[in-house]
Amino acid sequence: MNSIHQLLPSYLCLAKKMVLPSSSCDIEPFSIEMTDQKIDVRHHQKYTHLLSSSRQATHGCMPSYQFVISQALTLAVLNHSHFTLSPLGLVHKSWRWEKYGSFDDTETFTVRCHVKELPRNRRFRVFSQQVEFWQYGREVSRFETIFFKVLEKIRTSGSVLPRITQQKSLFWNCSDQELWKYVHLSGDWNPIHLFGVFSRMLGFSSRIIHGMFVVGKYLQSMNRETFDRLNHIECEFQKPCYVNAPIEIFHSFSNDICIQVNIFQEGRSKIDLSLGLKK
Repeated sequence: MNSIHQLLPSYLCLAKKMVLPSSSCDIEPFSIEMTDQKIDVRHHQKYTHLLSSSRQATHGCMPSYQFVISQALTLAVLNHSHFTLSPLGLVHKSWRWEKYGSFDDTETFTVRCHVKELPRNRRFRVFSQQVEFWQYGREVSRFETIFFKVLEKIRTSGSVLPRITQQKSLFWNCSDQELWKYVHLSGDWNPIHLFGVFSRMLGFSSRIIHGMFVVGKYLQSMNRETFDRLNHIECEFQKPCYVNAPIEIFHSFSNDICIQVNIFQEGRSKIDLSLGLKK
């Protein structure tokens, strides 16, 4: 699922869009649907094994995996005639996931995507991609991803934040090997993750780890009882995480139905998560 061979035509179209960008400057709202999709069990196992250091934890169809399997749809969005921007410089800003019912990993499902542009400013073009997962005629989950298109170079130095009083749940250093495994599994071959020259062109200091790779790493580390109560996730990507630099993940229970997660690298806050749990 989502191998480079399956997605190659889409990436070739994107490459053409980078070289010959459209003269239009507007993004019209549009929708795309993928039907008769089915979870590839072996692909899902490879994904969970990559995230889990013990190679034993499996949390069914994880929220971050739903993001991964919709990669082909995201490429279709970027290649759509109503999406006129060159994909070079697109950055993941935030992600919000909600669960409405149980999801059967063994049966087919339908994915529906709606795209619209949000108010822009001088530095960014911003658009929203809302993805719905349907099964047995009902919506079982959805997520909304906010992307922004960089119009000016980003300054990523930021201030060093004081250490907060939370329990450390994970310490991780993403290696080149892990990054390339995630690229192959997710089908996200964005050069900003693969080549330092592209990252530096946009003002970043090095290659960037996929934000959902980091989020998935934390979700897979949760104990099964807590994970099964998960029904809502809000994620804010403040600054990028880089390859070959230690990542520290801290979490705290603000009450019985909410977990606050802060992800740090080199003393700076990178990603904030808020997880809602069923009572």
